Amino acid sequence: MIRIGVINLLAIVLYVLPSLSATTDTITQFGVAWTFSGQVEYGQFVNGDYWVVDSGSGVDIINITPGSTADPRPMNGSMINPVDSQSYDGTGNYTAGTNVGIGISTETPLTLNAGESLVSAISNATPFVPNVYTGYLKTAAVLTCLASAPPAGTFRPGYSDPDKKLFNVSQIQTNLLRSLSATTIPNITTQAGYFSRPWLMHIAGDLASRYILPNDNVPDNYYFPQKVIEAALTLHTNTSLEAKMPLLINYLQFCIDVYGVVASGQPGWNSQAGFGYGKKMPILFAGRLFNDTDMLSIGQKSGDYADGYGPVPADYIQFGEDKMTAYITQEWVDCTQGVTCTWNPDQSYNTAYPYTSDMIGMPEWFQYAVIAPQKGDSAWNAEYRSSGSGGVYFAGSALIAYMMNLKTLWNHDVFFDYTDRVEAIADGLDDGWEVQREDVIFGSWGFIGDMWDRYRNVEFGYKQGILRTSGNLAPRTGNGRMRD
Repeated sequence: MIRIGVINLLAIVLYVLPSLSATTDTITQFGVAWTFSGQVEYGQFVNGDYWVVDSGSGVDIINITPGSTADPRPMNGSMINPVDSQSYDGTGNYTAGTNVGIGISTETPLTLNAGESLVSAISNATPFVPNVYTGYLKTAAVLTCLASAPPAGTFRPGYSDPDKKLFNVSQIQTNLLRSLSATTIPNITTQAGYFSRPWLMHIAGDLASRYILPNDNVPDNYYFPQKVIEAALTLHTNTSLEAKMPLLINYLQFCIDVYGVVASGQPGWNSQAGFGYGKKMPILFAGRLFNDTDMLSIGQKSGDYADGYGPVPADYIQFGEDKMTAYITQEWVDCTQGVTCTWNPDQSYNTAYPYTSDMIGMPEWFQYAVIAPQKGDSAWNAEYRSSGSGGVYFAGSALIAYMMNLKTLWNHDVFFDYTDRVEAIADGLDDGWEVQREDVIFGSWGFIGDMWDRYRNVEFGYKQGILRTSGNLAPRTGNGRMRD
């Protein structure tokens, strides 16, 4: 039984008040309009997205506005229960066969059945520009078809989830949210807005995964993990639960969508520079608050499940932060010294240095994942290491895992060990592995860095042995962080 205190109950009651369903022949959201062949029963989930009821023969959609077009390129596409492809826009990586928005009319309606989510997108008028934070899409909306009206306070099921698993506000164990002070807390209303529309996360990797993130829905399509991690940390600050609720609702909806992608059988997300991580923590975060076994068990098939190297199990779930962290082995030393392979590190922003035998056992980060030792580089300013990818954003996820007792369930200790190492070096400490650290650059690490400095070793304590040089584990003051 979930115990909800009086204050918690008062904070969530507005989200579970009974709501009456109605009938309509058109639903409009975020500029997308779905028109039906007749009156359908409809209503809204707790996050504001819409559901319709299939009374037995499906729900016929006779028009979607704006309609899917083919000229000058495929635009404004729609998909049902999307998995690992995109049929919204023809700019790149387009799969025409799963665009269900083509040719809809009164004579040829699109029939939506119970257990299906329809994702309809509006394309950007101008195609994306490489290396600029502009993708294929302007916005997207989700319409969910269910066999019956859901209880009040129900979250929208994940758009990719084939089982359409339903969660309810009444399940949230809000007592697990901490009440920690911070120097400056990000604006919680702004953060709630970041997650008020669906993020499309259903492509496994490479650049296509970021370019389907709608610009109106996502704050940016590259370093979006920062927003994901800051939002979770904000929910653990000493802001009132009443003030937290809009963000909590929207954020948990985002978490449900991320989990739904994994539940669909999509293999997860590759390690990819600034956007291939930040998805494992939200699933575990929601799993803890909902006390959901399926969400909490994702670590059993990720992280150390693949042992970091060797043959990867067929049902392995890949998360960028796991694939970018491992302990240095003799294999890495031999490869980067040209003994067993041709060493080919990315030297765009640094002078590359090979690994040495003294570094064996060192928790390390790799831009190109543990399966590519030929790309390994021990230089501290290796590309992306000094940005959020290999530093502060990892620290935010790790801190949340400590707060919510998720470290064991994460099942990848080296992720946490490397995070301790990078944060210690950011505070000017010697890690004891003689890593080349000239041209160390750290940007302003703001809210996440402040939370780490306040609570990592004060509340949870450093894991002894992460830093090899004795005497480097003194209490942190938060004043030593190196900045550019």
